[in-house]
Amino acid sequence: MPAQLKFLFLILLFFPAAAFTQIKNTEDRAADSTSVLRRVQVHDSTTTATHTVEDTSGTKEKFVRVNPIPLAGAVEPYGDSTKTITQSEIPWIEYRYIGDVLWTQPGMYIRDLASPGENNQITIGGVDARAIGFLVNGISGNSPITGTYDLSLFPVDDIERIEFITGPRAFLYGMNTTGGTINVVTKSFYTGKPYSRLRYSQGVNSYTQTDAEFSQNIFNKFNFTFGLARNAFGSNLLDRQYAGRFPNSNNDEWSFRTKLRYDLSNSFNILFSHYYYQTWTGLNDGVSLQQPTGGSVFSDFATVNNYDAYQKIFQNDLNLTFAAHPGGDSLQTTTLSFFYSNQLRLYRDEENRIYPGITEDFRNHIFLQSDHQFENYGALLRHAWHTSFQDFTVSLEEENVNILKDDDIGTHHEQRLSASAKEEVTLLSPLSFAVFGRVDRYRQGNLFGLGADAHLTVIDGISLFGGASTSERTPTLQELYWPADSSHMPATRLFLSNEHHQTAEAGISLAAAEQFNATISYEQRTIKNPISVNAEFSSSTAGQEQVIHFVQSSSSQTFRGINAAVRSSYMDFHFDANVTYLHLSTIQYDSTALRLLPEWYADGSLYYRNLLAGGHLDLKIGFRARYISEQNGMTPNNESEMYVPYALASFGPSADVDFFLIGKLGNAYVHFIWENLTANQYMLTPIYPMYDRNVRFGVSWVFWN
Repeated sequence: MPAQLKFLFLILLFFPAAAFTQIKNTEDRAADSTSVLRRVQVHDSTTTATHTVEDTSGTKEKFVRVNPIPLAGAVEPYGDSTKTITQSEIPWIEYRYIGDVLWTQPGMYIRDLASPGENNQITIGGVDARAIGFLVNGISGNSPITGTYDLSLFPVDDIERIEFITGPRAFLYGMNTTGGTINVVTKSFYTGKPYSRLRYSQGVNSYTQTDAEFSQNIFNKFNFTFGLARNAFGSNLLDRQYAGRFPNSNNDEWSFRTKLRYDLSNSFNILFSHYYYQTWTGLNDGVSLQQPTGGSVFSDFATVNNYDAYQKIFQNDLNLTFAAHPGGDSLQTTTLSFFYSNQLRLYRDEENRIYPGITEDFRNHIFLQSDHQFENYGALLRHAWHTSFQDFTVSLEEENVNILKDDDIGTHHEQRLSASAKEEVTLLSPLSFAVFGRVDRYRQGNLFGLGADAHLTVIDGISLFGGASTSERTPTLQELYWPADSSHMPATRLFLSNEHHQTAEAGISLAAAEQFNATISYEQRTIKNPISVNAEFSSSTAGQEQVIHFVQSSSSQTFRGINAAVRSSYMDFHFDANVTYLHLSTIQYDSTALRLLPEWYADGSLYYRNLLAGGHLDLKIGFRARYISEQNGMTPNNESEMYVPYALASFGPSADVDFFLIGKLGNAYVHFIWENLTANQYMLTPIYPMYDRNVRFGVSWVFWN
């Protein structure tokens, strides 16, 4: 066992012993005044539980309050510089998956494939998913092969809070997160009576989304929570070519989650969670530009590029976390997490599906079976200390990665040791200043990141902020070993060096009571030695196949962007908007100048929100609009899970307007979404046409018994 891991296990042994000593001392003091308990009542809460205790004489009642440690998986539990989305906000967002929730943040662009289950690409400020970390309770969920995360997997209904971190500070919370960090903190219940919740949503083309959750304290201080979710889209339509909207666009996802929480005291909690995912998704490579005479790429059952390819994913994620307030100080939180994850991804292009009316002309004559299996495990120790004048966090992590089988990159084992620290100090009352750094020991070298930022309140309602950092992104295993041709034999290692990212940000925030607040910021990022992904078609006896390869440039790449967010209200009417301007130079690709991302993208909502029916109905009703300027864009290469430049056509500008109605009546949320009211024909990813009208509706109901 590595020395660092032994050290963490010693800490693991120390934590329960220290907690037991503290609990025993507390119980000894309580024994002087409290005899055998006769009655216990628990008031339901996800954060606190009050026990009413009566002694055997019946003459006196004593109250013992148990406060489960909140936000044990947060990366900045005390900081106010992190943008957050809470579980109370999520039911009021018309979401299908977590990407719809993230889209509400400025600077983010998601290439939506208009097909549930597909791996939509996320970008932040022009940087793609290889440099964006997706964390669950502070633990990275990114694939050790591709360096990306499939947003369709995570169940939105298990989210307590999302921390959204961009700009100079983003690199601090994980390796290869210099573009941004998204940390999901999952729900933790503490409830003495059964809690259950059911969410069901339905749409066209056999789209269904179901999520059920149950939670209850099995005995005092010990909570059990279980949830399951299923998302389906055309998966039962064999007679219609497994079609959602188009052939071979089926999706069938199952996930199960279990969480056990044992709150030994106010100052020591133990949490265990297990997530299991199983998916089956058709991969049609988008709609073909070559449609039959009179046909349109926007027509239902348009000709697609691949009638045969699909993937299946089987994944387990386990986490054991010990959370403590050292010395009983609630302003200090220490967490020690042990994690293990494994995934098996099966990619197939076999021509073994039989479709009514599909002839040999539609076959791609490729037979490919590609398996990808990995496991990663490790430990993360994090400490956060908050006082009236400073916030200090420090972390130490060790992770081991085993590529057990991969028909493209071969088998590999890698180990990483990381350390990070941040000190944020409030100087006087209006000024706060933070310095932070991170180092990763990886592949016989070190990755370094250093940065600083500051926040100044000029006058009440006007604040200035800014910062700068330098950090690195190391090549992924896929970038190093992916085959450079169509042989599908693992390649030798490419000699790619680390990308160096230099980021600077400055902005201003304005606020006027609760009626108006706005933020506008300018960000510049320079990437030295950028690694790009390209693609070409290779013809062989197996058919014409798209082959990707990675290229590193010796010249720098610079992104400049302006992000603006506005929230305003007048009486019961509200307006929210995000606008992003991104200056990104065109690239030369096959002698063609391409713009890979839109220069402008914006979305906004105008809605009415009020309590009606004597305060029993909380209603939100309104419209949401989206605008995206012209681009060539990037399109997915499904075998590699990478996005490659699209050179055949440009598309846009694009716009659409959605109508939504969300109401809360008692403990039930009802949602109705009518997408693309004006029936615009547009797309966000080539060639994956968005719906020219779509309706979704459903209910989320909470039951207490």
